Amino acid sequence: MRKLYILLLLAMTAMQATAQQVLLYRNDGTRVKLHISELDSIIWKADTWADPTGEPNRLPLKVLATIGEGDKAQRNGMHKLHMGSEADSEEKTMLWQTDDKISLFQSSVSDKTNNLFTLSTGAETRQGSFSGTAAVGTSAIALYPYRQAMSLKGSSINDVILPTVQHATAGGYDPKAALMMGQTGDINEQNASELQIGFKNVCSYLVFTPSSELSHIVVTSLDLSEALSGNVTMTFADGLPTWTAKASHTANKVTLQGPLLAGQTYYLAVLPGTLQKGFSVACYDMNGKVLTQQYNSEASFVRSKYHDCTPFTQGTGQGLVVDMGLNSGARYWSTHNIGASSPSDPGDYFAWGETTAVNSYGTNRTSAVELKDQCSWTNYKHGDGQEHPTYTSTFVQKYGGTLEGGDDGKRELEGIDDAATALWGSGWSMPTYADFNALITECQHEYITDYHGSGVKGIVFYQASHQDCRFNDDKIDTKPDSHDNEKEVTHIFFPLGGHYENGTVNANSTIGYYWSKDLVKTALSDNENNPHFVNAVALHLGISEGNAITEANYYPRFRGFNIRPVKK
Repeated sequence: MRKLYILLLLAMTAMQATAQQVLLYRNDGTRVKLHISELDSIIWKADTWADPTGEPNRLPLKVLATIGEGDKAQRNGMHKLHMGSEADSEEKTMLWQTDDKISLFQSSVSDKTNNLFTLSTGAETRQGSFSGTAAVGTSAIALYPYRQAMSLKGSSINDVILPTVQHATAGGYDPKAALMMGQTGDINEQNASELQIGFKNVCSYLVFTPSSELSHIVVTSLDLSEALSGNVTMTFADGLPTWTAKASHTANKVTLQGPLLAGQTYYLAVLPGTLQKGFSVACYDMNGKVLTQQYNSEASFVRSKYHDCTPFTQGTGQGLVVDMGLNSGARYWSTHNIGASSPSDPGDYFAWGETTAVNSYGTNRTSAVELKDQCSWTNYKHGDGQEHPTYTSTFVQKYGGTLEGGDDGKRELEGIDDAATALWGSGWSMPTYADFNALITECQHEYITDYHGSGVKGIVFYQASHQDCRFNDDKIDTKPDSHDNEKEVTHIFFPLGGHYENGTVNANSTIGYYWSKDLVKTALSDNENNPHFVNAVALHLGISEGNAITEANYYPRFRGFNIRPVKK
């Protein structure tokens, strides 16, 4: 075929009396002018030339593609995961799936085709053979998954899509979101039967294992300019994939569309990078209720690494983190109580120093822990198992008491006994007395009879920097004398959930009690030789003639109070 093209050129040139040269094309698209007298000497080399239309010589290829080659972090998985043995259960590997497709782009030839290669053998393994055609030339850039609209410009691939909405796959990822890149060696007849590619991950991954069924999960960067998904340009340089945003075509959020089943693990792909202001994660249940957690500090999503977002598996959804601007106490407070589905939900009740919730709403109120039936001295975790009608005669065995009858000197809950730390993870804790005192003294607060249409009564604390706030027409207004500039200002709401004691919720909608992590410093004792620390500090909220009552006081440790975590 190549000889035929050259002979045709020769014949055409011979008909032009003044023509002394012909124009030939190499496979890389370059043109060469040759004198007619030189043609005879190159006819034997015709197989190295293209036809005069510039179409390169294409070869049928078999591409042997290996997942994670030279990229150890790839063991964290892709759209189908193979779990290792019990000893290496943290190791996960992507497996090729039937009909998987990859793209090959060649910058070294004139043909910039998005070459389609389809898996022919190797399904359910890490190493698969892909079949397709490409031009003879130097190396090619490979990208998974194949998308017809992608194109090559220079050495970069344009219009690569990391979906903003990804579909939940139990035990793995949405295949369309599992972006990988690699590079081949030179393409020629010698390696056409087995061209090698080692693929590397493009994305970072977030892992979720919900404890109850979810409709969907939304991850959002707190800076609108920081992309998590969308249309990007990909480059493969120095053995690693990198991305750049395509203007106005990326999004600062990504959604994992469910349903997501309880107990199953799901992976969400995001663009790697550093989020300067942090990000939020919102989990929506099947009834439309949302539990949101916000990370307000700098966060790095590392390429080919996964980040565990399983605090939501506790069944006690964390709320949005609010900066209350306090000078003498914890600044960052959750909007939700432990066990609550919204700020107006009182959530679960706990005895002081216990991490097991009281069964106040039925057997599945808090799915993360085994529920206890009641709050009383007889079943108090740190008590002696006996009922004591007068609290002063109660013997406690930890935090002020020991099995030997002495004083262990502990006046603040350890992490193992702090419900916020135990259920929501490190970084969270129950407030201290100082935290509650700062909230009371530095923040304006107000009694609310119907918080955002929920019908729930409680106390609103406004951020320390906000003054003259008022709750008007379901909005919090910075100008109480006018509704012209209504604005939802930073605040947290404490529902008046009462307390739980001996099988009953008491004073619901009238009083609110919230445990601190502090033991009352003064002992109540039978005598000087046998001190018993039976009381702990709690925030007491109530109303008097329509006005809010807020104070930090002490109460018997066995009672079931709500808990509002802080983040240190």
